[in-house]
Formats: sequence, structure tokens, C-alpha cells
Amino acid sequence: MLAPLDFSQASRRRILTLILASAGTGVFWGLGLPLPFLFGPMAACLVAALSHVPIKGFGQVSVAARTILGVAVGASITPALFHQLPEMALSVALVPVFIALIGLIGVPFFRHVWGFDVPTAFYAAMPGGLQDMVIFGAEAGGDPRALSLIHATRVLIIVTLAPAFLTLAYGAGLTNPIGAPVAELPPGEMALMVAAALIGWKGGERIGLFGASILGPMIVTAVLSLSGLIHTRPPAEAILAAQFFIGCGIGVHFLGVTWGELTRSHGVS
Repeated sequence: MLAPLDFSQASRRRILTLILASAGTGVFWGLGLPLPFLFGPMAACLVAALSHVPIKGFGQVSVAARTILGVAVGASITPALFHQLPEMALSVALVPVFIALIGLIGVPFFRHVWGFDVPTAFYAAMPGGLQDMVIFGAEAGGDPRALSLIHATRVLIIVTLAPAFLTLAYGAGLTNPIGAPVAELPPGEMALMVAAALIGWKGGERIGLFGASILGPMIVTAVLSLSGLIHTRPPAEAILAAQFFIGCGIGVHFLGVTWGELTRSHGVS
């Protein structure tokens, strides 16, 4: 007879996370709420984390999920996009101004109002990837737990409010298909997208590229797209899987957070 499998504590916690996240997805799907594969897992893991349920993130699986988004963005960079650049020039020019304003307002706010040290205040104010800001901030001498909490909350608010704002303020629908099913895509192009994801991710890490898991695949895929080698986005199934694990990752970041930390970081009372 086969010996029973000996699951580690980490494995059991991940299985519990998977069950809760799947349940959250089912609830959001059943209620017809937007982006159920993102908001469902995120909400379920957030509630579980704040309730101190022993859940655990999926490590490199969640990082790999971000490569799918990088490929999706890169595949959207086509020759036709460059014809629209003159219309986008003003928006692009405002990005440095926007970042400068964030720094001028955010850094003093976190430094003098909430009493963070300079590295923590700076990296808490700056926009950027959650894990990247936490890692860079910690290396600069900042408080990684405070940075993780602040940026996880920022991501949570953005991905929750942005769809509602687009729907209510601009009347934009969120019903466009996210991609074609895997059965409808050319196998050769899918193989190129997988290669772009892996080469961009690991190659980007090797050269120290900022946000390598997203920017690396995006750059490689953009080159393939502009070269006419790919003409499609990743399959719908891959994008849904990416949403699922990214949603889990956002919620899990709140694990172990206390009300005292929420009060200090966000003014919750």
C-alpha cells in the first residue's frame, strides 16, 4: 500500500487559501459582480487574513502570474498604437509631474504626520509595484511591514474603486472579452508568448530590471508584436488564472495585520 502523503504546514495553508479563494470567486461569479476572478479571491483572502486565518501565498506561482499580465500588455503594443501617440502626448508628459507631486505631498505627510523615518516615508509615498517598493524600501532601511501594509492597501483600493469609477463616471462597460479561448489561438504564437514570459522574467531578473516579472515579459512580447510574430493576447484561461493568483496575493499581504497597525498606517479608528 502507498504511504499517505505527508503535507507540510505550508502546503496545508496554501490548500486552505486555494479553497477560500475559490469560494470567493464562486460567490462573486454567482452574484454577477465585476472581475470575479480578481475581486473574489482578493476579498476572501483579505477577510481571512484580517481574521487571522492561517492562509499563505503561492510564492513563485503568484510572481509567474504577473508575467501573464506583462505579456498581455506587450501584445497590445502594436504599430497601430504608435499612430495614436500624438493623441496621448499630453497624458505621457504629465506622468513626471504627477510623480513629483506625489513625492512633494506624500513624503512629508508620512514623515511628519505619521512619524515614519525618511526611507519608509519615501517608499510609502512613491507609486510602484507592491513587492518592488517593499524590497527597495527595506534595503534602504525602511520598515518593510509598514510598507507592505500601505502598498497592499493602495493596490486594494485602486483595483476596487477604479472599475466602479470607470463604470459610474464614464459609463464604460467591463464586459469586453479578456481574450480568446486557448483552443482558438495558434499554437505557435502561444509558444512564443510562453517563451517571452520566461525569457523576459528571468532575463530581467538577471540584469536587475526593475519589476522584472512584468516589465521583462512586456518588453520581449512588445518586440515580438512589433515584428509581426504575434497578433493576439494570452488566452482567456491564462489571464483569469493570473487574476486569481494576483487577487490572492493582495489579500494575503494583510495576514497578521493588527488594528493598531491599521490605525497608525491609515488612520482607522
